[in-house]
Amino acid sequence: MKTYTKESSIASYIYVVECLEDFKLSIKSLGNLKIERGIYLYVGSANIKRPYLRVIRHLTKNFKKPKWHIDYITINCQPKLGVLCYGIDENFMWDYIVKHGHIFTPYVKGFGASDTPHHNTHLFKVVSTDVINPYNAVVKTFLKLKVCSHIEFLTP
Repeated sequence: MKTYTKESSIASYIYVVECLEDFKLSIKSLGNLKIERGIYLYVGSANIKRPYLRVIRHLTKNFKKPKWHIDYITINCQPKLGVLCYGIDENFMWDYIVKHGHIFTPYVKGFGASDTPHHNTHLFKVVSTDVINPYNAVVKTFLKLKVCSHIEFLTP
């Protein structure tokens, strides 16, 4: 596996939102969808000069109209947490999430995965039994991920 430094601009991120109620949405490429109440995790790439800006955009809802699939979720749900992992690409992060299916389950086929057809989705529902603080499952999982050259946790 190739390793990177924080300055290399190779980064992936996890974005966590909480949807307080069920809602429906329509996305041209995916059709009509029903999103259930719950906590969701989105895997994305941030291979840009300042990757933290990608995560901050989601956390602050700093956009005029939806550009990416995840924007449609962000509009209807509460941003909770962003985890930025430097030195790891989106493919590695996606594989890691898929291997932790007891905590995260795939949700909405094709969601956020139009540029990575070998991924069935980039949206996962958190199915952790940690009812006191479901975000603990996400944080604990990523603290165990020791392959990131640097990890940043961002909150709204």
